[in-house]
Amino acid sequence: MQPNLTETEAFVREIFEGQVDSGNVPMAEHMARVALYLEGQDETTLQAAWLHDVVEDTKVTLEDLRVRGYTQPVIEAVKLLTHEKKVISYREYIDRICQSGNRSAIYVKIADQNDNLNPQRWLQLNRYAQNALRKKYKGVQEKLMEAAITL
Repeated sequence: MQPNLTETEAFVREIFEGQVDSGNVPMAEHMARVALYLEGQDETTLQAAWLHDVVEDTKVTLEDLRVRGYTQPVIEAVKLLTHEKKVISYREYIDRICQSGNRSAIYVKIADQNDNLNPQRWLQLNRYAQNALRKKYKGVQEKLMEAAITL
C-alpha cells in the first residue's frame, strides 16, 4: 500500500534532515513549497512533488520507493524528475520531461521552477551565482508551460 501524503512528508523530512539550501533553509522546505504550489492536484502529482528531489539528492533509489509501496505512476514521475547531471545536460533533462507527456512530472517541474525562481531564494547568492541561474533557467518555464498546454 502506498504511503499517504503525511507519511511521504515525514519520509522526505527525515531523509533530508540536516541538509540546507544556499540560503541555509532546510531542503525539505523546498519540497513542501513545491507540493503547496500543487495543492488540489491528484495524489500522484502531490506524491511526486514531495519526492521530486529524493533520488537526485539522497541515497534513496527508485527501487527503494517501489519497496516503500509507491505506485508505478509516482515512480515514473520521480524518474523523469531526476536529473542525472553526469549523463544529460539540463536542457536535455527539461526536453525529456516536456516530451514525456507525463502530466505529474510536467506540473511538478513547473512548480519546482516557480520555487527555484523565487527571488527570496537568491538573496544569499552572489551576483555570479544569480547570473548562472538566470542563464540555466532562461526559457525553461515557457517550454514547460507549452508542454502543459498540450496535455
